[in-house]
Amino acid sequence: MDKQNGSALIISLLMLLVLTMLGITSMSTSTLEEKMAANDRNQKLNFQDAESALVESETEIINADWQSDINSQIIGANNDPYYKTDESVAYHDNGTWAAGACKETSTNNCYVVQLIAEQGPLTLDGGYGQADQSNRRNLKLNITARSTALATTMVQSSIDKTDIPEI
Repeated sequence: MDKQNGSALIISLLMLLVLTMLGITSMSTSTLEEKMAANDRNQKLNFQDAESALVESETEIINADWQSDINSQIIGANNDPYYKTDESVAYHDNGTWAAGACKETSTNNCYVVQLIAEQGPLTLDGGYGQADQSNRRNLKLNITARSTALATTMVQSSIDKTDIPEI
């Protein structure tokens, strides 16, 4: 019986050591999961922010007046944030998104517009004194919006802008 003195102390210390290691591991895991959840939340919020900038820019382009806005800005001179088909857009260059180089939205995000293709009218008149589809000029535009609120997120869409000819 004298040989068993103190064995309970050693076993209880080993059990305490195992429980401490389990506690530290679970705290580390929960901290990592918390960071992952925060990153996921930030990415989703940033994506929604960039998408709202994209919708705002699409609405602005769709509602733009063909003659004054579209011809002068997109088809005419090289104007930031509007790019012609032969111009390359450096989407990952911060200079493209600097103040004045991109157009700001109401949510303080930026967007740029690139002319992908311009198709002219197929006929000079629509026939019978009316305009038809073949008499309309059509632009294909690529809009890229960027948000840097919590991370950097870019979204793109392509839209058609059709000219309604005067009769």
